[in-house]
Amino acid sequence: MKSEDSGKQASYEFTYQGNDGREKATFEQAFKSGIHGGVQDYIDKAPWDFGYQMSEKNLVWHDDLKERLYSRVVSEEMDLTEEELEGYLHRLRALLPDASEKLIHMPVKTLGRLIQSIDTIPERLMRLKMIFPKANASLLAIRNPELVLGFDPDHLETIANELNDMFPNLEVDKIVEENPSMLDIEELKVAMAEAQRIMPQMDVQKAMGSDPQLILSFQRGTQLIPYDPVSPEERQRDEDEYNQYYS
Repeated sequence: MKSEDSGKQASYEFTYQGNDGREKATFEQAFKSGIHGGVQDYIDKAPWDFGYQMSEKNLVWHDDLKERLYSRVVSEEMDLTEEELEGYLHRLRALLPDASEKLIHMPVKTLGRLIQSIDTIPERLMRLKMIFPKANASLLAIRNPELVLGFDPDHLETIANELNDMFPNLEVDKIVEENPSMLDIEELKVAMAEAQRIMPQMDVQKAMGSDPQLILSFQRGTQLIPYDPVSPEERQRDEDEYNQYYS
Protein backbone atom coordinates (compact mmCIF):
# COMPACT_ATOMS: atom_id res chain seq x y z
CA MET A 1 0.00 0.00 0.00
CA LYS A 2 1.27 3.49 -0.84
CA SER A 3 0.26 6.82 0.63
CA GLU A 4 0.70 10.21 -1.15
CA ASP A 5 1.02 13.55 0.68
CA SER A 6 2.83 16.74 -0.40
CA GLY A 7 5.21 14.85 -2.64
CA LYS A 8 6.15 12.38 0.09
CA GLN A 9 5.60 8.72 -0.56
CA ALA A 10 5.21 6.07 2.14
CA SER A 11 4.82 2.34 1.98
CA TYR A 12 4.18 -0.42 4.48
CA GLU A 13 3.29 -4.09 4.51
CA PHE A 14 -0.18 -5.58 4.72
CA THR A 15 -0.70 -7.91 7.70
CA TYR A 16 -4.34 -8.99 7.65
CA GLN A 17 -7.32 -9.28 5.36
CA GLY A 18 -10.41 -7.17 6.00
CA ASN A 19 -14.01 -8.36 5.93
CA ASP A 20 -14.35 -6.86 2.46
CA GLY A 21 -11.56 -9.10 1.17
CA ARG A 22 -8.99 -6.33 0.83
CA GLU A 23 -5.56 -6.61 2.42
CA LYS A 24 -4.96 -4.07 5.17
CA ALA A 25 -2.33 -2.84 7.59
CA THR A 26 -2.62 -1.75 11.22
CA PHE A 27 -2.52 1.88 12.30
CA GLU A 28 0.76 1.30 14.14
CA GLN A 29 2.41 0.08 10.94
CA ALA A 30 1.00 2.92 8.90
CA PHE A 31 2.12 5.49 11.42
CA LYS A 32 5.56 4.14 12.28
CA SER A 33 6.63 2.60 8.98
CA GLY A 34 4.67 4.71 6.55
CA ILE A 35 6.05 8.13 7.46
CA HIS A 36 9.44 8.91 6.01
CA GLY A 37 9.28 12.68 5.98
CA GLY A 38 9.22 13.07 9.75
CA VAL A 39 6.39 12.61 12.27
CA GLN A 40 6.44 16.30 13.20
CA ASP A 41 5.31 17.21 9.67
CA TYR A 42 2.14 15.21 10.28
CA ILE A 43 1.62 16.48 13.82
CA ASP A 44 1.66 20.07 12.58
CA LYS A 45 -1.05 19.39 10.01
CA ALA A 46 -4.74 20.01 10.57
CA PRO A 47 -6.59 16.98 12.06
CA TRP A 48 -8.64 16.49 8.90
CA ASP A 49 -5.46 16.12 6.85
CA PHE A 50 -4.52 12.92 8.61
CA GLY A 51 -6.70 9.82 8.74
CA TYR A 52 -6.42 6.16 9.56
CA GLN A 53 -8.48 3.02 9.90
CA MET A 54 -8.40 1.04 13.12
CA SER A 55 -9.64 -2.54 13.30
CA GLU A 56 -11.15 -3.27 16.71
CA LYS A 57 -10.42 -6.95 16.39
CA ASN A 58 -6.70 -6.10 16.33
CA LEU A 59 -6.89 -3.99 19.49
CA VAL A 60 -5.42 -6.01 22.37
CA TRP A 61 -6.54 -5.04 25.89
CA HIS A 62 -3.55 -6.40 27.79
CA ASP A 63 -3.18 -5.97 31.56
CA ASP A 64 -0.85 -2.98 31.30
CA LEU A 65 -3.36 -1.05 29.19
CA LYS A 66 -6.21 -1.98 31.54
CA GLU A 67 -4.23 -0.81 34.55
CA ARG A 68 -3.35 2.51 32.94
CA LEU A 69 -6.98 3.15 32.00
CA TYR A 70 -8.15 2.13 35.49
CA SER A 71 -5.53 4.40 37.09
CA ARG A 72 -6.73 7.34 35.04
CA VAL A 73 -10.36 6.78 36.04
CA VAL A 74 -9.52 6.29 39.73
CA SER A 75 -7.22 9.32 39.88
CA GLU A 76 -10.00 11.49 38.45
CA GLU A 77 -12.56 10.03 40.87
CA MET A 78 -10.28 10.60 43.87
CA ASP A 79 -8.93 13.96 42.74
CA LEU A 80 -5.35 12.67 42.69
CA THR A 81 -2.64 12.96 40.11
CA GLU A 82 -1.71 9.69 38.42
CA GLU A 83 1.71 9.95 40.08
CA GLU A 84 0.13 10.26 43.54
CA LEU A 85 -2.17 7.33 42.83
CA GLU A 86 0.75 5.19 41.65
CA GLY A 87 2.52 5.95 44.92
CA TYR A 88 -0.47 4.72 46.91
CA LEU A 89 -0.81 1.62 44.72
CA HIS A 90 2.87 0.84 45.24
CA ARG A 91 2.37 0.97 49.02
CA LEU A 92 -0.76 -1.20 48.82
CA ARG A 93 1.09 -3.80 46.75
CA ALA A 94 3.85 -3.86 49.37
CA LEU A 95 1.33 -4.31 52.20
CA LEU A 96 -0.93 -6.72 50.30
CA PRO A 97 1.25 -8.70 47.86
CA ASP A 98 -1.73 -10.78 46.75
CA ALA A 99 -3.51 -7.59 45.67
CA SER A 100 -1.07 -6.90 42.85
CA GLU A 101 -3.25 -8.38 40.09
CA LYS A 102 -6.57 -7.63 41.79
CA LEU A 103 -6.33 -3.87 42.24
CA ILE A 104 -7.35 -3.12 38.64
CA HIS A 105 -10.53 -5.16 39.16
CA MET A 106 -11.51 -3.61 42.48
CA PRO A 107 -14.45 -1.19 42.77
CA VAL A 108 -13.25 2.41 42.87
CA LYS A 109 -14.98 3.08 46.21
CA THR A 110 -13.24 0.15 47.87
CA LEU A 111 -9.85 1.15 46.53
CA GLY A 112 -10.48 4.69 47.74
CA ARG A 113 -11.20 3.44 51.25
CA LEU A 114 -8.04 1.32 51.21
CA ILE A 115 -5.99 4.36 50.22
CA GLN A 116 -7.60 6.51 52.91
CA SER A 117 -6.87 3.82 55.53
CA ILE A 118 -3.41 2.94 54.27
CA ASP A 119 -1.67 4.01 57.50
CA THR A 120 -3.81 1.69 59.67
CA ILE A 121 -3.68 -1.34 57.38
CA PRO A 122 -0.37 -2.75 58.75
CA GLU A 123 -1.75 -2.92 62.30
CA ARG A 124 -5.02 -4.46 61.13
CA LEU A 125 -3.13 -7.04 59.06
CA MET A 126 -1.14 -8.05 62.11
CA ARG A 127 -4.34 -8.47 64.14
CA LEU A 128 -5.89 -10.46 61.31
CA LYS A 129 -2.86 -12.76 61.28
CA MET A 130 -3.18 -13.25 65.03
CA ILE A 131 -6.84 -14.25 64.67
CA PHE A 132 -6.22 -16.60 61.73
CA PRO A 133 -2.54 -17.54 62.15
CA LYS A 134 -2.50 -20.27 59.49
CA ALA A 135 -4.26 -18.17 56.85
CA ASN A 136 -2.67 -15.86 54.30
CA ALA A 137 -3.65 -12.52 55.86
CA SER A 138 -2.91 -10.60 52.66
CA LEU A 139 -5.11 -12.86 50.57
CA LEU A 140 -7.88 -12.86 53.16
CA ALA A 141 -7.78 -9.06 53.36
CA ILE A 142 -7.98 -8.56 49.61
CA ARG A 143 -10.88 -10.99 49.35
CA ASN A 144 -12.59 -9.21 52.25
CA PRO A 145 -11.34 -5.60 52.32
CA GLU A 146 -13.66 -4.77 55.21
CA LEU A 147 -11.48 -6.94 57.45
CA VAL A 148 -8.77 -4.26 57.32
CA LEU A 149 -11.06 -1.29 56.82
CA GLY A 150 -13.42 -1.22 59.77
CA PHE A 151 -14.62 -4.62 60.89
CA ASP A 152 -14.45 -4.98 64.67
CA PRO A 153 -11.42 -7.24 65.31
CA ASP A 154 -12.78 -8.35 68.69
CA HIS A 155 -15.99 -9.54 67.03
CA LEU A 156 -13.93 -11.24 64.33
CA GLU A 157 -11.94 -13.07 67.01
CA THR A 158 -15.21 -14.26 68.56
CA ILE A 159 -16.29 -15.59 65.17
CA ALA A 160 -12.96 -17.39 64.74
CA ASN A 161 -13.28 -19.02 68.16
CA GLU A 162 -16.81 -20.19 67.39
CA LEU A 163 -15.72 -21.65 64.05
CA ASN A 164 -12.91 -23.55 65.75
CA ASP A 165 -15.42 -24.92 68.26
CA MET A 166 -17.75 -25.98 65.44
CA PHE A 167 -14.98 -27.68 63.44
CA PRO A 168 -12.35 -28.88 65.95
CA ASN A 169 -10.78 -31.35 63.49
CA LEU A 170 -10.46 -29.00 60.52
CA GLU A 171 -7.96 -26.35 59.44
CA VAL A 172 -10.45 -23.53 59.97
CA ASP A 173 -7.98 -20.78 59.04
CA LYS A 174 -7.31 -22.21 55.59
CA ILE A 175 -10.99 -22.91 54.95
CA VAL A 176 -11.87 -19.32 55.88
CA GLU A 177 -9.11 -18.06 53.58
CA GLU A 178 -10.67 -19.89 50.64
CA ASN A 179 -14.31 -19.42 51.71
CA PRO A 180 -14.67 -16.12 53.56
CA SER A 181 -18.47 -16.23 53.32
CA MET A 182 -18.43 -18.72 56.22
CA LEU A 183 -17.57 -15.80 58.51
CA ASP A 184 -21.30 -15.23 58.56
CA ILE A 185 -21.91 -17.76 61.34
CA GLU A 186 -25.70 -17.59 61.29
CA GLU A 187 -25.88 -18.14 57.53
CA LEU A 188 -23.35 -20.95 57.84
CA LYS A 189 -25.50 -22.73 60.40
CA VAL A 190 -28.57 -22.33 58.18
CA ALA A 191 -26.63 -23.74 55.22
CA MET A 192 -25.40 -26.72 57.23
CA ALA A 193 -28.91 -27.51 58.46
CA GLU A 194 -30.35 -27.26 54.94
CA ALA A 195 -27.61 -29.47 53.50
CA GLN A 196 -28.25 -32.05 56.23
CA ARG A 197 -31.99 -31.94 55.54
CA ILE A 198 -31.58 -32.54 51.82
CA MET A 199 -28.73 -35.06 52.18
CA PRO A 200 -29.33 -36.78 55.54
CA GLN A 201 -26.60 -39.37 54.98
CA MET A 202 -23.91 -36.75 54.50
CA ASP A 203 -21.29 -36.07 57.17
CA VAL A 204 -21.35 -32.26 57.26
CA GLN A 205 -18.09 -32.04 59.20
CA LYS A 206 -16.21 -34.09 56.60
CA ALA A 207 -17.87 -32.18 53.77
CA MET A 208 -16.67 -28.87 55.21
CA GLY A 209 -13.16 -30.27 55.21
CA SER A 210 -13.18 -31.82 51.74
CA ASP A 211 -15.62 -29.67 49.77
CA PRO A 212 -16.89 -26.70 51.79
CA GLN A 213 -18.59 -25.18 48.75
CA LEU A 214 -20.99 -28.11 48.77
CA ILE A 215 -22.30 -26.81 52.10
CA LEU A 216 -21.83 -23.09 51.50
CA SER A 217 -23.85 -23.30 48.29
CA PHE A 218 -26.92 -23.58 50.55
CA GLN A 219 -26.32 -20.11 51.95
CA ARG A 220 -29.12 -17.72 51.11
CA GLY A 221 -26.81 -15.19 49.50
CA THR A 222 -26.35 -12.67 52.30
CA GLN A 223 -22.82 -11.60 53.02
CA LEU A 224 -21.28 -10.67 56.35
CA ILE A 225 -18.97 -8.22 54.61
CA PRO A 226 -20.48 -6.37 51.63
CA TYR A 227 -17.81 -5.63 49.05
CA ASP A 228 -19.14 -2.25 47.99
CA PRO A 229 -22.45 -1.32 49.71
CA VAL A 230 -25.02 0.65 47.75
CA SER A 231 -25.58 4.16 49.10
CA PRO A 232 -29.14 5.39 49.91
CA GLU A 233 -28.85 7.89 47.06
CA GLU A 234 -27.93 5.18 44.55
CA ARG A 235 -30.72 2.94 45.81
CA GLN A 236 -33.28 5.77 45.48
CA ARG A 237 -32.06 6.58 41.97
CA ASP A 238 -32.41 2.94 40.93
CA GLU A 239 -35.94 2.83 42.37
CA ASP A 240 -36.88 6.04 40.53
CA GLU A 241 -35.57 4.66 37.24
CA TYR A 242 -37.43 1.40 37.81
CA ASN A 243 -40.72 3.19 38.59
CA GLN A 244 -40.32 5.50 35.63
CA TYR A 245 -39.72 2.60 33.28
CA TYR A 246 -42.51 0.33 34.50
CA SER A 247 -45.14 2.93 35.43
